[in-house]
Amino acid sequence: MDSLMAAAAVFLAAVFGGMETVYGYWAWKGIAERFDKVWRSRLFYQSALVWLALLLGAWYSAAAAGGELKEMVPSVESILAVRLAALGLTYILLAMVDVRRRIVSDRMLLCCLAGQLLLAASSQPVGQWGRCFLQGLFLLAVLLAAAWLLRGGLGMGDAKLLGVTAMTAGWSYALWLLAAGLMLSFFAGIWLLVFRKKSAKTEMPFVPFLTAAMAAQLVFLAVG
Repeated sequence: MDSLMAAAAVFLAAVFGGMETVYGYWAWKGIAERFDKVWRSRLFYQSALVWLALLLGAWYSAAAAGGELKEMVPSVESILAVRLAALGLTYILLAMVDVRRRIVSDRMLLCCLAGQLLLAASSQPVGQWGRCFLQGLFLLAVLLAAAWLLRGGLGMGDAKLLGVTAMTAGWSYALWLLAAGLMLSFFAGIWLLVFRKKSAKTEMPFVPFLTAAMAAQLVFLAVG
């Protein structure tokens, strides 16, 4: 029964992923559409199938690697791989939008949050993921306050993204991403100053650096 509930959560996470893709495409193109029009888009159904294939691939691969693939549906112990895959796909989409438009879509963040909470609820006790959500909510408030005080040092969209990450993956992981992203952006800024002769006030989208930090950690975990 638990595995079937997890399978349903993976399917719904793919549906939210398809919505994320459409909202991301609209944001990337600068199109302002009503949120309900997502269901009329062919891109939604196509991307939802792609998300489902990728999430199922991550689930079955993790179960096989851990020796937990004993039945047709993998056990809930391997659902963490699905959550990481979904979060990684979200970061990639947001990075693409951030590079072009310098925005972080609230609609995409809400879809990400819904999918991650469903996956967490299917594999963890209520107290565990509920406590993570509340801690992340507190960190979100702190980051939003910091973004407001810094006035440009940290964008409100970046703060929301890290807050959603904290609410679903834990506050320590979100802070690690922030620290790693800041370090990468610092070195990128030095490179632009020295080799590209850019001004120190040149603005750079921050989500790509967070995405690079996440990708580097996943590669490190895979190699290790």
